Amino acid sequence: MSGRITSIDGLFGQKIHYDEDGNYVGESWPGLFEGSWEHYSQDKGYVGSSDPGLFAGQIHRDSSGQYLGESMPGLIGGHQIHYGQDGHTGDSWDTLTGTDTFFDGDDLF
Repeated sequence: MSGRITSIDGLFGQKIHYDEDGNYVGESWPGLFEGSWEHYSQDKGYVGSSDPGLFAGQIHRDSSGQYLGESMPGLIGGHQIHYGQDGHTGDSWDTLTGTDTFFDGDDLF
């Protein structure tokens, strides 16, 4: 999937995700441990998690715990660089309304 995902803060601490057409595609909720997130699809099915990695990065896993990729902070504040098993998959930038993520690969991770 290539394209853009916009994530905005929800009322209860979650991140709500929309595709580039403004369609709801899922949400992420804080996990039990500081910096971890649990991810859910638009039909509320569990799809995976992100946990803190080294150097303020995040390690992403699917619902069965398999490694999908990771995200690392960029050189400029508010920038994240995403990597999948085959290399760079996209970038995220903080905006006034939330976070915009641009994926340039066939898969998110």
